[in-house]
Amino acid sequence: MSMTVVVEDVTPSIAKDWLDRNSDSQRKVRQGIVDRYARDMLNGKWALTHQGIAFDCKGKVIDGQHRLWAIVNSGVTVKMVVVRNSPSDAFDHVDLGYGRTASDVLKAQGDAWIQNEHIAMARYMEFGADSKAIVTNRSPFELRTLVEAHKNAIHFVLQNKERSVRGVTIAPVLAAIGVAYYHEMDRVRLADFVRLLVSGVAQDPARDSIVIKLREWLRDTSGQTGSTARIEAFLKTQRVIKAYMNEENLTKIYTPSETIYNTIKKAMIKD
Repeated sequence: MSMTVVVEDVTPSIAKDWLDRNSDSQRKVRQGIVDRYARDMLNGKWALTHQGIAFDCKGKVIDGQHRLWAIVNSGVTVKMVVVRNSPSDAFDHVDLGYGRTASDVLKAQGDAWIQNEHIAMARYMEFGADSKAIVTNRSPFELRTLVEAHKNAIHFVLQNKERSVRGVTIAPVLAAIGVAYYHEMDRVRLADFVRLLVSGVAQDPARDSIVIKLREWLRDTSGQTGSTARIEAFLKTQRVIKAYMNEENLTKIYTPSETIYNTIKKAMIKD
Protein backbone atom coordinates (compact mmCIF):
# COMPACT_ATOMS: atom_id res chain seq x y z
CA MET A 1 0.00 0.00 0.00
CA SER A 2 1.22 3.48 -0.79
CA MET A 3 1.55 6.14 1.87
CA THR A 4 -1.26 8.73 1.99
CA VAL A 5 -1.18 12.25 3.43
CA VAL A 6 -4.38 14.16 4.19
CA VAL A 7 -5.51 17.01 6.45
CA GLU A 8 -8.26 15.96 8.85
CA ASP A 9 -10.27 17.45 11.70
CA VAL A 10 -9.17 15.38 14.68
CA THR A 11 -11.80 15.52 17.41
CA PRO A 12 -11.19 14.53 21.04
CA SER A 13 -13.18 11.33 20.54
CA ILE A 14 -11.21 10.38 17.42
CA ALA A 15 -7.92 11.15 19.21
CA LYS A 16 -8.92 8.98 22.18
CA ASP A 17 -9.92 6.11 19.88
CA TRP A 18 -6.56 6.21 18.08
CA LEU A 19 -4.72 6.25 21.40
CA ASP A 20 -6.75 3.36 22.83
CA ARG A 21 -6.01 1.23 19.80
CA ASN A 22 -2.28 1.80 20.19
CA SER A 23 -1.85 1.77 23.97
CA ASP A 24 0.59 -1.16 23.86
CA SER A 25 3.08 0.44 21.50
CA GLN A 26 3.54 3.97 22.83
CA ARG A 27 6.43 5.50 24.71
CA LYS A 28 5.92 7.05 28.14
CA VAL A 29 3.79 10.20 28.01
CA ARG A 30 5.55 13.39 29.10
CA GLN A 31 2.70 15.24 30.76
CA GLY A 32 4.42 18.63 30.64
CA ILE A 33 4.51 18.50 26.84
CA VAL A 34 0.86 17.41 26.67
CA ASP A 35 -0.18 20.28 28.94
CA ARG A 36 1.82 22.78 26.89
CA TYR A 37 0.25 21.63 23.63
CA ALA A 38 -3.23 21.63 25.18
CA ARG A 39 -2.87 25.22 26.40
CA ASP A 40 -1.87 26.33 22.90
CA MET A 41 -4.90 24.53 21.46
CA LEU A 42 -7.24 26.14 23.99
CA ASN A 43 -5.74 29.58 23.30
CA GLY A 44 -6.03 29.23 19.53
CA LYS A 45 -2.24 29.18 19.13
CA TRP A 46 -1.99 25.73 17.56
CA ALA A 47 -0.99 25.93 13.90
CA LEU A 48 -1.43 23.40 11.09
CA THR A 49 2.04 22.21 10.07
CA HIS A 50 3.62 19.21 8.35
CA GLN A 51 3.95 17.61 11.81
CA GLY A 52 0.81 15.71 12.67
CA ILE A 53 -0.19 12.08 13.22
CA ALA A 54 1.43 9.14 11.48
CA PHE A 55 0.28 5.51 11.27
CA ASP A 56 2.42 2.67 9.99
CA CYS A 57 1.19 0.04 7.53
CA LYS A 58 -0.29 -1.95 10.44
CA GLY A 59 -2.36 1.00 11.68
CA LYS A 60 -0.19 1.79 14.70
CA VAL A 61 0.49 5.40 15.69
CA ILE A 62 4.21 5.99 15.25
CA ASP A 63 4.22 9.78 15.61
CA GLY A 64 1.87 12.22 17.35
CA GLN A 65 1.00 10.60 20.69
CA HIS A 66 1.49 13.81 22.66
CA ARG A 67 -0.54 15.82 20.15
CA LEU A 68 -3.39 13.33 20.43
CA TRP A 69 -3.38 13.46 24.23
CA ALA A 70 -3.39 17.27 24.04
CA ILE A 71 -6.52 17.14 21.86
CA VAL A 72 -8.17 14.79 24.36
CA ASN A 73 -7.23 16.93 27.37
CA SER A 74 -8.12 20.27 25.78
CA GLY A 75 -11.42 19.07 24.32
CA VAL A 76 -10.60 21.02 21.15
CA THR A 77 -10.94 19.73 17.59
CA VAL A 78 -7.72 20.42 15.69
CA LYS A 79 -6.79 20.21 12.00
CA MET A 80 -3.87 17.81 11.62
CA VAL A 81 -1.86 16.29 8.83
CA VAL A 82 -2.58 12.55 9.04
CA VAL A 83 -0.18 10.13 7.36
CA ARG A 84 -1.23 6.49 6.83
CA ASN A 85 0.76 3.48 5.64
CA SER A 86 4.07 4.98 6.65
CA PRO A 87 6.91 2.41 6.43
CA SER A 88 7.16 0.33 9.62
CA ASP A 89 10.79 1.36 10.20
CA ALA A 90 9.91 5.07 10.01
CA PHE A 91 9.53 5.12 13.81
CA ASP A 92 13.28 4.58 14.14
CA HIS A 93 13.88 7.92 12.40
CA VAL A 94 11.26 10.11 14.10
CA ASP A 95 12.19 12.84 16.64
CA LEU A 96 15.93 12.34 16.28
CA GLY A 97 16.71 15.90 15.22
CA TYR A 98 18.19 18.67 17.34
CA GLY A 99 15.40 20.36 19.27
CA ARG A 100 14.78 24.08 18.87
CA THR A 101 14.89 26.34 21.90
CA ALA A 102 12.05 28.77 22.53
CA SER A 103 14.28 31.65 21.41
CA ASP A 104 15.04 29.76 18.16
CA VAL A 105 11.31 29.53 17.42
CA LEU A 106 10.67 33.17 18.30
CA LYS A 107 13.61 34.32 16.18
CA ALA A 108 12.14 32.49 13.19
CA GLN A 109 8.88 34.38 13.78
CA GLY A 110 10.57 37.78 13.80
CA ASP A 111 11.15 38.16 17.54
CA ALA A 112 14.93 37.89 17.46
CA TRP A 113 15.23 40.39 20.33
CA ILE A 114 13.85 37.80 22.77
CA GLN A 115 16.80 35.86 24.15
CA ASN A 116 16.97 33.02 26.67
CA GLU A 117 17.97 35.53 29.35
CA HIS A 118 14.74 37.49 28.79
CA ILE A 119 12.70 34.30 29.06
CA ALA A 120 14.40 33.13 32.25
CA MET A 121 13.90 36.52 33.90
CA ALA A 122 10.25 36.72 32.85
CA ARG A 123 9.49 33.34 34.43
CA TYR A 124 10.62 34.55 37.87
CA MET A 125 9.04 37.98 37.45
CA GLU A 126 5.63 36.48 36.69
CA PHE A 127 5.67 33.62 39.19
CA GLY A 128 7.94 34.86 42.00
CA ALA A 129 8.96 32.10 44.40
CA ASP A 130 6.54 29.53 42.95
CA SER A 131 9.18 27.06 41.79
CA LYS A 132 6.64 24.72 40.18
CA ALA A 133 5.16 27.48 38.00
CA ILE A 134 8.62 28.77 37.09
CA VAL A 135 9.78 25.44 35.62
CA THR A 136 6.45 24.49 33.99
CA ASN A 137 6.96 23.45 30.36
CA ARG A 138 5.61 26.36 28.27
CA SER A 139 5.25 26.91 24.56
CA PRO A 140 7.26 29.62 22.76
CA PHE A 141 4.02 31.58 22.36
CA GLU A 142 3.35 31.59 26.11
CA LEU A 143 6.95 32.59 26.78
CA ARG A 144 6.69 35.46 24.28
CA THR A 145 3.61 36.68 26.16
CA LEU A 146 5.56 36.56 29.44
CA VAL A 147 8.51 38.52 28.04
CA GLU A 148 6.38 41.12 26.30
CA ALA A 149 4.34 41.68 29.48
CA HIS A 150 7.51 42.49 31.44
CA LYS A 151 9.51 44.03 28.59
CA ASN A 152 10.05 47.47 30.15
CA ALA A 153 11.26 46.07 33.48
CA ILE A 154 13.54 43.55 31.74
CA HIS A 155 15.06 46.26 29.54
CA PHE A 156 15.66 48.48 32.57
CA VAL A 157 17.61 45.74 34.33
CA LEU A 158 19.66 44.64 31.33
CA GLN A 159 20.49 48.22 30.28
CA ASN A 160 21.98 48.87 33.71
CA LYS A 161 23.66 45.46 34.09
CA GLU A 162 26.57 46.52 31.85
CA ARG A 163 28.27 43.09 31.98
CA SER A 164 27.74 39.54 33.15
CA VAL A 165 29.29 38.21 36.35
CA ARG A 166 29.32 34.49 37.11
CA GLY A 167 26.91 33.62 39.89
CA VAL A 168 25.72 37.22 40.27
CA THR A 169 23.84 38.17 37.11
CA ILE A 170 21.71 35.02 37.15
CA ALA A 171 18.03 35.01 36.21
CA PRO A 172 16.50 34.98 39.74
CA VAL A 173 18.70 37.89 40.84
CA LEU A 174 17.95 39.97 37.76
CA ALA A 175 14.27 39.08 38.05
CA ALA A 176 14.20 40.24 41.68
CA ILE A 177 15.41 43.64 40.47
CA GLY A 178 12.84 43.54 37.68
CA VAL A 179 10.02 42.99 40.18
CA ALA A 180 11.34 45.84 42.36
CA TYR A 181 11.10 48.05 39.25
CA TYR A 182 7.30 47.91 39.60
CA HIS A 183 7.36 48.96 43.27
CA GLU A 184 10.27 51.38 43.66
CA MET A 185 9.77 54.80 42.09
CA ASP A 186 13.37 55.96 42.59
CA ARG A 187 14.66 54.30 39.44
CA VAL A 188 17.97 56.17 39.62
CA ARG A 189 18.78 54.57 42.97
CA LEU A 190 17.57 51.18 41.73
CA ALA A 191 19.92 51.52 38.74
CA ASP A 192 22.73 52.34 41.19
CA PHE A 193 21.94 49.08 43.00
CA VAL A 194 22.31 47.12 39.75
CA ARG A 195 25.64 48.72 38.88
CA LEU A 196 26.96 48.25 42.44
CA LEU A 197 25.96 44.58 42.51
CA VAL A 198 27.65 43.97 39.16
CA SER A 199 30.82 45.99 39.73
CA GLY A 200 31.40 45.18 43.41
CA VAL A 201 32.90 48.64 43.84
CA ALA A 202 31.40 50.49 46.82
CA GLN A 203 31.21 54.27 46.79
CA ASP A 204 30.05 54.51 50.40
CA PRO A 205 31.30 51.48 52.43
CA ALA A 206 28.72 51.93 55.18
CA ARG A 207 25.76 52.30 52.82
CA ASP A 208 26.88 49.81 50.19
CA SER A 209 28.29 47.01 52.36
CA ILE A 210 25.14 44.89 52.38
CA VAL A 211 25.06 44.85 48.56
CA ILE A 212 28.69 43.73 48.52
CA LYS A 213 27.82 40.97 51.02
CA LEU A 214 25.03 39.79 48.73
CA ARG A 215 27.42 39.80 45.79
CA GLU A 216 29.96 37.73 47.72
CA TRP A 217 27.29 35.27 48.86
CA LEU A 218 26.04 34.84 45.29
CA ARG A 219 29.55 34.17 44.03
CA ASP A 220 30.27 31.72 46.87
CA THR A 221 27.08 29.75 46.17
CA SER A 222 27.28 29.91 42.37
CA GLY A 223 27.71 26.14 42.15
CA GLN A 224 24.28 25.56 43.68
CA THR A 225 21.92 25.47 40.72
CA GLY A 226 18.87 23.66 42.09
CA SER A 227 15.46 25.30 42.29
CA THR A 228 15.70 25.81 46.07
CA ALA A 229 19.00 27.66 45.76
CA ARG A 230 17.67 29.84 42.95
CA ILE A 231 14.56 30.78 44.91
CA GLU A 232 16.79 31.64 47.87
CA ALA A 233 18.82 33.94 45.61
CA PHE A 234 15.61 35.58 44.38
CA LEU A 235 14.31 36.21 47.92
CA LYS A 236 17.63 37.38 49.40
CA THR A 237 18.14 39.80 46.52
CA GLN A 238 14.71 41.28 47.18
CA ARG A 239 15.58 41.71 50.87
CA VAL A 240 18.80 43.53 50.06
CA ILE A 241 17.15 45.74 47.44
CA LYS A 242 14.57 46.86 50.01
CA ALA A 243 17.30 47.61 52.57
CA TYR A 244 19.36 49.53 50.01
CA MET A 245 16.41 51.56 48.75
CA ASN A 246 15.36 52.47 52.32
CA GLU A 247 18.96 53.08 53.49
CA GLU A 248 18.38 50.44 56.14
CA ASN A 249 21.36 49.35 58.24
CA LEU A 250 21.20 45.65 57.44
CA THR A 251 24.18 43.67 58.73
CA LYS A 252 23.12 40.12 57.87
CA ILE A 253 21.05 38.71 55.03
CA TYR A 254 18.32 36.33 56.09
CA THR A 255 16.13 34.56 53.57
CA PRO A 256 12.60 36.01 53.80
CA SER A 257 9.80 33.50 54.26
CA GLU A 258 7.90 35.22 51.44
CA THR A 259 8.51 37.75 48.69
CA ILE A 260 9.29 41.32 49.75
CA TYR A 261 8.01 42.72 46.47
CA ASN A 262 4.89 40.98 45.27
CA THR A 263 5.14 39.77 41.70
CA ILE A 264 2.95 41.51 39.15
CA LYS A 265 1.16 38.86 37.10
CA LYS A 266 0.92 40.95 33.97
CA ALA A 267 0.86 38.06 31.55
CA MET A 268 -1.89 36.22 33.47
CA ILE A 269 -0.75 32.81 32.20
CA LYS A 270 -2.53 30.01 34.01
CA ASP A 271 -0.93 26.69 34.96
